Amino acid sequence: MKYTDDGTKYKIVAVRKYNDGSIESVKLDNGNVLAIGRAIRVTKEGLITNASIEMDDDGKEFIKPVNSAQQEGKFENYPIF
Repeated sequence: MKYTDDGTKYKIVAVRKYNDGSIESVKLDNGNVLAIGRAIRVTKEGLITNASIEMDDDGKEFIKPVNSAQQEGKFENYPIF
């Protein structure tokens, strides 16, 4: 996915999961699909507006939705693609 400096921001609208239920990749509102590692980096760059980055107890980064009461604060509850 190529990003420009035009100020465009994106939203995560769906997720793809591994068999264990963890998130493999996310789908953005523009239709592009990002592997979870890339989604974390893009979120850190401020280009995904409905997510934030947090760390678990082991120091591993994970992506978490913001302002998403309908999904109960978990991307695991988002639509599957």
